[in-house]
Amino acid sequence: MDGVFRLSTRLRWVVCAALVLTFSTLGEAACAESPTAEAEAEFEKGHYQKACELYRLALATHRTDVSVLLGAAKAYEAAGDLDEAIHRAREAATFERDNASAHFALGHYLDANRDTRAAFMQFAEVIDNKKADPALRKAAYGPLLRLGKVLTDWDKTLKYAKQGAREFKDDADSHYNYAWMLAQVPNRKENEFIKLRSESVIEYRKSIELGEKRPQVHLGLASALADCGDFPSAKIELVRFLKLSPEAKSDDAVIKLQQQIAKGSESKSKEDASKIDVSKLGASKEGASKESASDEAASKERSSKENASEKNASKGTASKKK
Repeated sequence: MDGVFRLSTRLRWVVCAALVLTFSTLGEAACAESPTAEAEAEFEKGHYQKACELYRLALATHRTDVSVLLGAAKAYEAAGDLDEAIHRAREAATFERDNASAHFALGHYLDANRDTRAAFMQFAEVIDNKKADPALRKAAYGPLLRLGKVLTDWDKTLKYAKQGAREFKDDADSHYNYAWMLAQVPNRKENEFIKLRSESVIEYRKSIELGEKRPQVHLGLASALADCGDFPSAKIELVRFLKLSPEAKSDDAVIKLQQQIAKGSESKSKEDASKIDVSKLGASKEGASKESASDEAASKERSSKENASEKNASKGTASKKK
C-alpha cells in the first residue's frame, strides 16, 4: 500500500467527535457566567471573531478555568488564529496536567499546525491517562498512529497500536489500526518483515470478523497477504476491494499491488513447474537405473546358463572319447 493513511476521512470524524466530547462541558460552565454564555451563543451563530472577544473578557475573571480556555481555543481556531488556539489550549493543559480533554485539544491544534512530534506527545498523554474517558482515549489512537508513521518511530508507535487492539479487543477499528500499522513498518531486520505482515493478516481478519465494513480493510489484507507470498488469497481480497470501490482501480496503490500479485503468481508457477520437472527427471533416472540393473541381471543369468551348457557339452565329448 502507499504511504497515505487510509483512515483519513473516518479519522476526521473521530477527531471531530472527540472534540465535541472535549467541549461538551463548556455549555454547562457557560450558564454560570454571562460572558461565556454569550461567547458560546455567538460561536454557534458562526460569529467567531465576536466569540473570541467575549471569551477574552471571560478569561479576565476566569484566568485558569480550563473550560473557558478550551472554549476560547475553539473560537480562535474557527476564526483562523491557530497560534492563539494553541496558546490557550497549552495553558489549559498546563493548569490541569491530568485533564485529557486539554491534551487532546492541544494535540489537535498542534497537528493542524504540522508540529508532528509535539502533537504525537499530546495524544500519547491522553492514551497514557488511564483515568481519562475511554472514548477519548480510543479516539486518540488514530491520530497518534498516523503521526507516529510520519515520525518513523516504529517501535513506540507499534507498542501503542498493539495496546489499543488489546485494550479495545472487541472494537473492529482498533484491530484495523494495529493491522495497518504493522503493514507500514519497513523491512529493518532479518525475518521481521514476514513476521509483521503475518500478524497484520491476523489483525485485518479480526477486524473483518468484528464487523469492519470499510473497503480498505480488504485492500490492506490483500497487500499483507501478497507480502507473505499468499498470492491466491491476496487476489481474492483485492477483487473484494474493487467490488466495493470500483473507482479505485486506477489508483497507484491498486495497480502496484496487482503487479505484485501477478509477478508473484508467475514466479510461483515457474517454481512449482520446476519442482515437477525435477521430480519427473528423478523418476526417469530411477526407472532407467532399475531397467539397467534388470538387464544386467538377465545378462548374467544368460551368461551363466551358456557356461553351464558349454561345460555339459565338454563332459559329453570327453565320455565318448573314453
